[in-house]
Amino acid sequence: MKTGLGRKLLFFICSVFIVSFTVTILYVYYSASSRSEKDGIEITSQAARVYGGHVKAQLESPLNVCRTMAKILEGSAQYKSGVKRKMIDRQLKNLLESNPMIFGLWAAFEPNALDGRDAYYAGRKRKKYGPDGRYSKYFFRDGERVLGVYDGSFEKAWYQTPAEVMDEVILEPLWGKKSTDEIMVTVGVPIKKGGRFIGTVGASISLSTIQKMIGEIKPFEVGYCFLIENSGRFVAHPDSGLVGQPLVKNGVSQGVLSAIKEAASVHAQAVSNVNGLKSHYVYEPVSIGKTQTPWSLGIGVPESKILESAKTLRSHCIAISLIAIVLLTLTLLFVIRMIVVKPVERVIEGVRDIVEGEGDLTRRLPVSGHDEISLLSSWFNRFLENLQTMIGDIKVHAAETDRCSRELLDVSGTIVSDASEAAEKASVVSGSMETMKMGFSTIAAAMEQITVNTSDVASAIKEMTQTVGSISSSCENSRKTSDRAEQLGANVSGAMEAMDEAADKINAITEMISEISAQTNLLALNATIEAARAGAAGKGFAVVADEIKALATKSSFATGNIKGQSQEIQQSTTLVVGEVKTISQAVHEVNGTVVHIADSMEDQANSASEIAGNISMVNDGVAEINRNISYNNEAVQGIVDAMAEVSGAVDHMTKSSETVTDSAKALKEMADRTNEIIERFKI
Repeated sequence: MKTGLGRKLLFFICSVFIVSFTVTILYVYYSASSRSEKDGIEITSQAARVYGGHVKAQLESPLNVCRTMAKILEGSAQYKSGVKRKMIDRQLKNLLESNPMIFGLWAAFEPNALDGRDAYYAGRKRKKYGPDGRYSKYFFRDGERVLGVYDGSFEKAWYQTPAEVMDEVILEPLWGKKSTDEIMVTVGVPIKKGGRFIGTVGASISLSTIQKMIGEIKPFEVGYCFLIENSGRFVAHPDSGLVGQPLVKNGVSQGVLSAIKEAASVHAQAVSNVNGLKSHYVYEPVSIGKTQTPWSLGIGVPESKILESAKTLRSHCIAISLIAIVLLTLTLLFVIRMIVVKPVERVIEGVRDIVEGEGDLTRRLPVSGHDEISLLSSWFNRFLENLQTMIGDIKVHAAETDRCSRELLDVSGTIVSDASEAAEKASVVSGSMETMKMGFSTIAAAMEQITVNTSDVASAIKEMTQTVGSISSSCENSRKTSDRAEQLGANVSGAMEAMDEAADKINAITEMISEISAQTNLLALNATIEAARAGAAGKGFAVVADEIKALATKSSFATGNIKGQSQEIQQSTTLVVGEVKTISQAVHEVNGTVVHIADSMEDQANSASEIAGNISMVNDGVAEINRNISYNNEAVQGIVDAMAEVSGAVDHMTKSSETVTDSAKALKEMADRTNEIIERFKI
């Protein structure tokens, strides 16, 4: 099934828009998800801070009671004589009764720190104040009643920790044996006097109210809240089985635990152990009073809830994009049909009429507008015009080809007839030339014998000439050798004289160097004298002057050596020049003798050359006759060969003429077929 141009354009444009919409939706969804996640985490953090403030308020209420009582007892300890232990008991009991969140309230002092009467109370009221009489009273709830007892466990954390820290404390909760048991936590405030620890006021707080409050918190309607104490255990959690369990055993990283201990906010992602969903967790610190062991309130919210708005936006974008794509497709379908497809169909219809019709090259495609399709129609019309012109030219050339093929047939017939006649004449000429060739062969044999006799005489004269020439050549070589020896002697004499002049120049230069060395030595002596005058400051100059003086001495010594060697070279050069002149005179005398011998040998060579010339003239005459006979023989053979080639050429011409005849016939048939094809077109 063929796909039309309109469908291809529609498919391409729709694909581009679909990809664009998809990328846009993904970008919007990603941006919205990132923003929703950031906003959700921020909202969750704010909620955690708010709920953490509620927890802090719940825990600081009992701590405020302890602060108030500690201030009262600090004031009482300032005036020991007016302190009444019964009045302190009554105040503790009243405070416990008025604060239902507090399970127990106590006050304890160091020995004799309250009223200085520990010994008195130890002897008389042993059951109320213990064996040593220290004040340490603990009031607690027993159903509807409030009871008070003596607690002498001063070594435990409720007493020792405030004493060590010297500040407000909240101790690790007291975990029940069962998950349903009520959890208690202890807060304490130190009692000070002059900056010294004298006792503590503390309270045991039930966390049931806080646990209930935490359990009712539902962030984003599907999230949950939990409370963690400083050591990293769950204090309150929707899953009661996790209460008292450490964080690190429930998939929480060590980094989160470190942030809790440092009272820092932290965000983490993990799969919830409550609903099994991937969730975001925020942890916000809960600092209670002035304690150094902050707690943390955490909130877990499913990621799907945080990204709910982003997913809704994505769905809306997809729906809008689908509607837009459908509308765009319909619009593009209409536009492409009207603007592209219909004009193209008109062009196709016009071309089909030209191709499948009568071959009417006078028809033209309609051109309307200035778009690409109109431009295509215009250029196609131009093509038809050019094709119409080309077909007309081909028709003219076909008629001319037909005429030429007829003439070629006539010419080829004439060539065949002439070739047959030429072949007969060439056969007659070849027979005559063979007879002439035999006569020339007989004359050539006689002249060959004469040539042999004259060659023997010429060889003897030639050997004598070569001998004389060899002697003349040797004399000439000897003369040239003596000339070169004489010239070399002159060159050596000139070189030695140049060497003598160079030695004179070297002597002049050494004299100059000697004078410079003497001057340098004198300057070094003056520098030494001046350095001696300068004393310690001139020691450096004295050393330099000594070095210069030593160098001048060495230069003078070296110059003397050079001068002596130069004089020796001059003496040797004078001797060599004299010897070379003697040798040159002897060579000149030898050269004269060699010239005389060479002149005598030249006269003998001329006589031998004259005899050889006469013999050579006889030999040349015979050779000339032989060459003429040979040329005539070759000419006859050339004529015979040429006539053979003429016969072959005539045969080839006959065959070629037949080929030309066949080609002319084929060319005529092609011209006829071309005319038939052209007749199909209307031009």
